[in-house]
Amino acid sequence: MRYLSIISTFCFLCLEVAAASPSQAITSGAAPLLSITEDGAVVDGSEVPTTETPAIDSLRWYDLLDQETSVLQGRLDTLQDEADYSRIPTEWLRSKYGAERAVSSGLYVEFYSSSPRLVVEVAYKKVAAHLAQPKLQFDLYSVDCNGRTVFIPGTGYSFGTRSLRAEYNGLEYQNTHPYGNRYRLYLPAGVVLKSVRVGSDAGQHFEWVEPRLELPIVVSGTLTNVRPAPSDAVAPFIQKTLDIPTVDLTVSSPRVLDSVLIEHLAGANARLYVLSFTGKTSSETTVDEITSRIRQLRERTSTPILLVESMQTAEKASQIQREAFHQLVEAGVGGIYYQSDPLIVPDIVAVLDIKTDWVFAPITQARDMEMYNWEKRHNAVIRQNRTTDPEILVIGNSIMHYWSGTPSAIHHRGDEAWSSLFGDRRVTNMGFGWDRIENLNWRIVHGELDDCSPKHIFLKIGTNNISVSDPVSKIAKGIIETAELIRAKQPQAKLHFLTLTPRRDLEATVRGVNREVAELLKGKEGIDYINIYDILTLPSSGGKIDESLFTDGLHPNAEGYQRIADRIAEAIGDL
Repeated sequence: MRYLSIISTFCFLCLEVAAASPSQAITSGAAPLLSITEDGAVVDGSEVPTTETPAIDSLRWYDLLDQETSVLQGRLDTLQDEADYSRIPTEWLRSKYGAERAVSSGLYVEFYSSSPRLVVEVAYKKVAAHLAQPKLQFDLYSVDCNGRTVFIPGTGYSFGTRSLRAEYNGLEYQNTHPYGNRYRLYLPAGVVLKSVRVGSDAGQHFEWVEPRLELPIVVSGTLTNVRPAPSDAVAPFIQKTLDIPTVDLTVSSPRVLDSVLIEHLAGANARLYVLSFTGKTSSETTVDEITSRIRQLRERTSTPILLVESMQTAEKASQIQREAFHQLVEAGVGGIYYQSDPLIVPDIVAVLDIKTDWVFAPITQARDMEMYNWEKRHNAVIRQNRTTDPEILVIGNSIMHYWSGTPSAIHHRGDEAWSSLFGDRRVTNMGFGWDRIENLNWRIVHGELDDCSPKHIFLKIGTNNISVSDPVSKIAKGIIETAELIRAKQPQAKLHFLTLTPRRDLEATVRGVNREVAELLKGKEGIDYINIYDILTLPSSGGKIDESLFTDGLHPNAEGYQRIADRIAEAIGDL
């Protein structure tokens, strides 16, 4: 029986809900503007291309739809070329669900801002006919450069004729850069949106965040929302808790999930389907209809299907859905699961087989934003791995990031060494400046190793955990944890662990991490250990760094990268 057990404690996924109040802040002065390439690299000395309206009361306004490409999130990627607020594709207009196409539910946007004040204004055309009380409010969350997420309460709401305005004042920042925090704004649910714009103080940095390319969780059926906040409806609750893109395709039709809708769902390219046939409007649905629809979906896709019960469930409808589930399981239909509460996120984690007992729990970062955009590079890596079928992946932090290859970076200090090692092979550089082990874990969990099948993977991570005084034993265990995560995702690939390289004044700590990793790797299949530490030290120095091979006591220069490339070639031979 594939019922999912309820996990009562799931600490690493819980959001910290509190107002941000750092002791030190970057709030004054005009922040420099960035121009960022498709690969996420920063181009110095130019302005971010944004569309603005004249400043009002020192605010500069940014319209959500007035962009070259859509920045609206919480909908299928097939909608990204449509300049509106719809959450259901245009072609669905031919079905009975067309009337709900434009009704907002689960929509959100993300942006960077360094402004101490933000204002959000929304105009809407009408309230959805099937909703007596739409959720006329915003939910705003802030994420700092270390990935810490907090809820930002509004300091004032005002309502007009089919409009809503919210103000957020006294915003403070404590980051490694002056470009502010990443904000996630959940839009009001249950209305047909007309316009959305964000006001940020003139002279402060503002930049929209592009939608993630990671495969989404698609929620559909009749999952009733009884919670008041936009981010507490079923789909956005899953999204904000797991930090996985989630698309809300719930409908109010009395005969839900007909064959037309199933065909559209099958083409959604989802990571997981969360479906319900148990809402108040589902009372006429039969066991045969449910089994037929699930079989139809399973024939089109192998994506896991989680059947859940609505928050307002008619008992008869629940019994019918449970009986359909039993019949499907007994008939050998695979990849289907059942849960009685759609907001039990740990059960979704169980279906997706996401690790929970982490040494370093996954989290985002944006510490090196003056050099590159972390979220945009994440998308660039996913895009390249999906479309180029790479033979080799190079994974790590800035030492790998600023070596060479693509997605490109502002620095590429080892072009010749890269070419001598990899030649014309298809290689993806998955190095991210200032990444720690936990940041790499997030990237792996969130899709960077999906949709590709490399032959070789090179892993070099951990030096930035030394910077924050993580214990040597924890760092070593974390490296092994990441290596095992990579092996689970890419079992066919040969994984090569590259030792940490020397660091000025921290050589003994680095050697300690390398020794412990070597010991922990003994007996592990599919992973080899390549020592690139010794080749970057002074002869007869007891392991002291050779400064002539580095730019700053941490990052190799061209000669340093050549030594690394030569050692790798010597260790593994022909790639």
